[in-house]
Amino acid sequence: LCLVRSLSGLFRTSPGSFRHHGLSIFVVHHIRSFSSQIESPDTFREGPITKSTPQYNDTRRYVKTNPFQKVLLAAGSALGGLVDPTRADLIAVLGETTGESALVNIRDKMMKSVEGTTILAEKPVINTKTLDWEHLRSLPSNTLGHQYIRWMEHHAFTPDERPEVKFIEDPELSYVMQRYREVHDIWHVLSGLDVSVVDEIAVKWVEALQTRLPMAAASALGGPLRLSLADKAHLARNLVPWAVRCARNANDLMSVYYERYWDTDVD
Repeated sequence: LCLVRSLSGLFRTSPGSFRHHGLSIFVVHHIRSFSSQIESPDTFREGPITKSTPQYNDTRRYVKTNPFQKVLLAAGSALGGLVDPTRADLIAVLGETTGESALVNIRDKMMKSVEGTTILAEKPVINTKTLDWEHLRSLPSNTLGHQYIRWMEHHAFTPDERPEVKFIEDPELSYVMQRYREVHDIWHVLSGLDVSVVDEIAVKWVEALQTRLPMAAASALGGPLRLSLADKAHLARNLVPWAVRCARNANDLMSVYYERYWDTDVD
């Protein structure tokens, strides 16, 4: 799948409707300009900008669990996540113990495209060992790579913060989950949504509809319970309808080899 085909659906909204930190890709004519720089859906550029060829090595510490233990882990992590939404470790456990069938669906969709199939074959990873941080920072300000680095530094984030997958036995499905976690911040950058609770819930709505992960759906539906009335109204009137349009109009966001487009101008 071509990156712009995914993004043209994702950002089909009115200019200036949401915070975008200088990202002008909400504007339709910028999408058209961007599309002229992207290859066809059946081909894409070679050679991601990295320090070395990145590849996922399944050296994780897999924790074997039976169905009953998975239910206990899922229930406990879900309850803990509702009490403290900042507990990323609990959210990760919930995703792994409830998401296997959704991960199969994600993998199957990825295998239907050249780019998605290449991702599964090469298993690229996004972390400080594979990214040339200084090079991405030196790229022109409107490139995807520079915008990603600027957003990460603005929030004092690092891609190394993503927890390793522990409760998924199948190595390929484990990678799909890891990939989902690593591109999450890129989706924040491209959507222009911040890290506030209400913005995070909007991203989860997109993720839930795109990936069908129960964890994303639980966050999208349960997260608003802690919001103020004003934020709930904003979410219901503006962000949720926007997220639904995004998810329906965009192609599979998991099938985009984002590393191949770091140096692409988003305008």
